Amino acid sequence: MWCFDREPGFAMATPTFNEPVMRVLASLGQPPPSSLMRLVSEPLYRKLPQLLPWALKKGLLTKPLAWAGKGAGPASRFTTVFAIGQDNAGGRVILRRGKLDVVWAYEQENRALLAAQQREMKRLAKHYGGTYRNLATWDLFGRIFTVHNLGGCALSKSADAGVVGVDGQVHGHAGLYVADGSVIPTVIGSHPVMTICAVAEWIAERVVGSFR
Repeated sequence: MWCFDREPGFAMATPTFNEPVMRVLASLGQPPPSSLMRLVSEPLYRKLPQLLPWALKKGLLTKPLAWAGKGAGPASRFTTVFAIGQDNAGGRVILRRGKLDVVWAYEQENRALLAAQQREMKRLAKHYGGTYRNLATWDLFGRIFTVHNLGGCALSKSADAGVVGVDGQVHGHAGLYVADGSVIPTVIGSHPVMTICAVAEWIAERVVGSFR
């Protein structure tokens, strides 16, 4: 669905139905986070790098819960809807204790976009006779989730403004190229897969051309 009739614009989509994944999600149900979970959300978020591998190893995120959560049901009655919008592209990637981290007050800086996305998702759920719940990571941590990170090695005219030039070559490092979504320097507002592919193909042509 395209929602660009007003700003900030955004697109909504549902991923391909993956039954094993949806069975796990459906078993979680749609419970609102408890007061206790909200209280411990910040320290819990900081522990996620350690907790997630443990949870995956124990099968807590790879198998349906033995005791289904409130509002759980058959996977065939569940779907996930994601929204990709024209946010302010204000995130910064930094090193924190030797590891990459993103600094971005997303909720505060993109309130109008988030409100519009949630409003449209609720309208969609109502149209199909369903119920709407936020992703648990948003309710608990107030942080967005993405599988297409953009801008970590942004295209730019100089090293002062980004990481790679328009040919995908890292500034000051001849022969070193980056050709994925990280070179895209700003928000797109819709699913970026085709843009990523097009940019990667452009850079690949530049790499081949450099050997001629």
